Amino acid sequence: MPGIRSASPAWLAIANQLFSVSDAGASEDIGIALYEALEVAPLRVLPQLLRIYGGSIEQLCNVSFEVEKPKQGVRNYKRSIRAKLAAARTKHERALAASCSRGLDLSLATATADGLE
Repeated sequence: MPGIRSASPAWLAIANQLFSVSDAGASEDIGIALYEALEVAPLRVLPQLLRIYGGSIEQLCNVSFEVEKPKQGVRNYKRSIRAKLAAARTKHERALAASCSRGLDLSLATATADGLE
């Protein structure tokens, strides 16, 4: 899991392979590691999350924190992701960043309502 959390391209590829053959518990661990990697390199991790989970980028960034709350707190986790999304340069990256930002807005509203800061 530490490798996946690093958001390195090689480890993200391994996460995809492991997820496809993992059971429920292992899949949950991989998912947690991927969402920790999202904070490290969101523009690299978002396409991987999309491949594994499907749906939309907005949905993927609308994190509920049911399984695990970030150690640094929800607000700081989201702030860190937003700062890295600001590095989007290409049209595709800017579209990913905008969609993820909308999801983060929804997630933050829900977390605040649930008392998760």
